[in-house]
Amino acid sequence: MSELVVGPDGCARCPWGAGSEDYRAYHDFEWGKRVRGDDALFERLTLEAFQSGLSWLTILRKRPLFRAAFGGFRLDRVAEYGQADVARLLSDAGIVRNRAKIEAAIANARAALALPEGLSALLWSYAPAPRPRPLSLADVPAATPESTAMAADLKRRGFRFVGPTTAYALMQAVGMVDDHLAGCHVPAGGELHGESLGDGLNLVGYDPGWPGRFARYRDALAAALGPAALRIDHIGSTAVPGLAAKNVIDVQVVVANDADIPCYRPAVESTGLLLRYREPGWSMFRPVLPPRTHHVHVTSAGSARERVQLLFVDYLRAHDARRDAYAALKADLAERYRDDRLGYTAAKTEFVTETLVLAERWATATGWRVPDVMR
Repeated sequence: MSELVVGPDGCARCPWGAGSEDYRAYHDFEWGKRVRGDDALFERLTLEAFQSGLSWLTILRKRPLFRAAFGGFRLDRVAEYGQADVARLLSDAGIVRNRAKIEAAIANARAALALPEGLSALLWSYAPAPRPRPLSLADVPAATPESTAMAADLKRRGFRFVGPTTAYALMQAVGMVDDHLAGCHVPAGGELHGESLGDGLNLVGYDPGWPGRFARYRDALAAALGPAALRIDHIGSTAVPGLAAKNVIDVQVVVANDADIPCYRPAVESTGLLLRYREPGWSMFRPVLPPRTHHVHVTSAGSARERVQLLFVDYLRAHDARRDAYAALKADLAERYRDDRLGYTAAKTEFVTETLVLAERWATATGWRVPDVMR
C-alpha cells in the first residue's frame, strides 16, 4: 500500500510533506532540488548541523532569522566572526542558541574558504549515480557509503558537526539524491530558483521602459484575476528610478488570503507563468519558458510582506544616497556571485535589513502608509 498522502489540491506527496503549510512548501518547491554555490551550500550545511537533535520544522521556521543573524551565510563574512559575534549569536532568541553549533559554523566557514576547489565542488563530488525513487520510507537510508565518505573528508579538512547522517540529510535536501517516494507529484530533478544561471547574473542600468512593461503585466494579470486581485503593484529594484537591476520586473499581487491558492493560481498561470515557490505568506510565479521577463509575487492584504515591499521601494525613491549605496553593493555582489543567484540574494540581506530599519523610522516620522492607489 502506498504511503503517499493525497492533499486537498489532489497532489500526492511524501507523508512528511503533507502536514503543515511550511512542510508542504518546502517539500514541493525546495527539498530535492539541486543547489550549487559555496554560500548556498554553506547555509544548508550549517542549518542541517543546527537541526541535529531538533525538528527540521523548527529550523525551517527560524531560517529567515538565521540568515539575518549569520550575515546571509556569506562565507567570507562568517569566517571573520570573533568572540563578540559568538556572544551576539548566543543572545539572539531568533536562532538556536547552542555555543558548540555556533562555533562550529564559524570554524566551518573558515575551513570552506581554505578548500582549493571550493565547498560546492567538494560536496558535489560525492553525489552518487542516479537511482530509482524509493517505494516506501523504509527504503530511504539514514546514511550511505557516499555520505559516510563525505563526512570523513569534511572532518579531515576541519569541519565540525557533520556526521554521515547529517551529510546524507544534506545530500537529500540539495538534490544530490532524490528520495521523494515513487509517485510523488514533485518532478524529478530541477535547479532550486535557477542557481546555475548559464549566462550569469547580469545587472543593467535603469531602463525608463520598465514602468511600461510593468503596466502591461499588470493589465494582463488584472484581466485574468478579476476581483480576486485587490491591488497590483510594481516592486523591487526595477520600480526605483536610477537603480540598476536584473532585467526582470517584479509584480506584487495582493489577494484576500494567499493561502487560498486555488483562488488565484489558475488565473496567474493562464498568463504564461508557473508557480515556482511557495512559503507561508507568499507565492512566487515566473514564466514557464525563458526569458524570465517578470516574476509575480502573491501575498495577503494587510500582510507585513505587502507593506514592507512598498515601503522599501518608496524609501529608496526618496533617498538618493541610500539608493546609490544599494546600487554599488549590487554591482559588487553581481560580479562576486555571477553564477549563484541564491548567494547573491542572501548576501544583500544585511543591507536590506538595515535599510528597512531606516525606512521604518522614516515612515514613522513622515506618516507613510501603504498607498491607497496602485502604482
